Amino acid sequence: VERFVEPTTTQRYVRNSGIKAPKEFYENNADLTSRIGGTGFHGVGIPSQYGGRDLGAVERIILNEEFGYVDLSTALMLTTTSIFANALIKFGTEEQKQKYLREISNGAVCAFFLSEPNAGSDAFTQMRTMLEEKEAYYELNGTKTWGTNRAVAKYALVLAKLDGKVRCVIVPNAMLNGGPGYSYYTLIPKMGLMSSSTINVYFDSVQIPKECVLEENGAVIAKYLLNLSRLEIAAHALGAARRYMTEISKFIKERNDDFDEARKKVLVHKIAY
Repeated sequence: VERFVEPTTTQRYVRNSGIKAPKEFYENNADLTSRIGGTGFHGVGIPSQYGGRDLGAVERIILNEEFGYVDLSTALMLTTTSIFANALIKFGTEEQKQKYLREISNGAVCAFFLSEPNAGSDAFTQMRTMLEEKEAYYELNGTKTWGTNRAVAKYALVLAKLDGKVRCVIVPNAMLNGGPGYSYYTLIPKMGLMSSSTINVYFDSVQIPKECVLEENGAVIAKYLLNLSRLEIAAHALGAARRYMTEISKFIKERNDDFDEARKKVLVHKIAY
């Protein structure tokens, strides 16, 4: 456990692990996801009775800062998976925890879908993705945008409305690839975070087992998850800022051509202050 807690040990482990997302990650990269899953990083915040390491907030922030230092795309993939896990830790039934948290602890990647083409910051009031109750299942219809991890996820947490109330739905990846009903996704091109897949996903009569719908109000769950994830995203930014400072300092120290001492002192002063 120490290597996930003590900062210098965590730095050495993450930086020497060889975990670095490929430059292009628009399709499923089984090698990368299996290597990350094998480290146990997915389960750092999951209780030990479900196969996790049961670490606290401070330890998770240390780990996320280091991933931000090494690779922001990989950091985002892990945070999105933790969003899914946190939903079940706080609001899932015991059966859901036993099934999904154990898989996440063993390396399963998860996705999260909240935003819609016409519903961003007001996603709950403007949501158009709907669940309709059938005799033996729920039927899911609608469109989500800016979804994270869809290309590599085993499960997705999707927010949809059922009888006018927002609910959280667990959608296995198998249902998104030829399962009952039909759905497909398109990748959104980006200027950065290239190895974190960002997608639009379209649901057309996808059949969802009733045990895959969380009981708590979906808006309550989503706000809880977003508040937790902001801490990890902030840690990513801090890690990335440290990396930029390290690289800039290294560049200034090593550059000699047409770079006189006076100009070097000016840059050093700017960095220091």
